[in-house]
Amino acid sequence: MRVQVAIKRAVQDAKICKRVATHTFRRSFATYLMKKAEPQ
Repeated sequence: MRVQVAIKRAVQDAKICKRVATHTFRRSFATYLMKKAEPQ
């Protein structure tokens, strides 16, 4: 199964109304990593 198809199904199952693509997950993960690396 292609990643895009899996994401589309997951978004539909979760009833998310926003537009979501593979880049969305990539960007969110990068943001998560940057926040994790910040000193507190």
